[in-house]
Amino acid sequence: MSYDLIIFDANELPGFPNNSDNINTWINDFVSQDSNEVQRGTERVQKFIAEMGVKYGTMSCDETIWTCWPPICLANGRHCTLNISLSSDVTNMTISLAEAAKMHGLVLIDPQGNKPLLTAPNGGGILDF
Repeated sequence: MSYDLIIFDANELPGFPNNSDNINTWINDFVSQDSNEVQRGTERVQKFIAEMGVKYGTMSCDETIWTCWPPICLANGRHCTLNISLSSDVTNMTISLAEAAKMHGLVLIDPQGNKPLLTAPNGGGILDF
């Protein structure tokens, strides 16, 4: 079992919205147009993944933070799902990943629950929306 977070590279995409309801719908529509083939991440996504691999390791097993590594990239490498082990400190991991996503200019989405939580590069805190 894992706790999944999504990072998304919206850089240089025209029409990217600026509120949470529209962002989630926009990203879902963008990803649904993809072939669902695993792809190489954008430069920003690759740098983010590399940094997280250094910080938290690149192994995926019962004793590590990740349940799957490397993360899967879709939608021309703009959409990346991070699978975090439920045995890790999910709250602190989410905060750390959100901060790193902002530093790399990426949107982070926590899709759990009725309304996804989002943090964006230009937002003020982890729960920007």
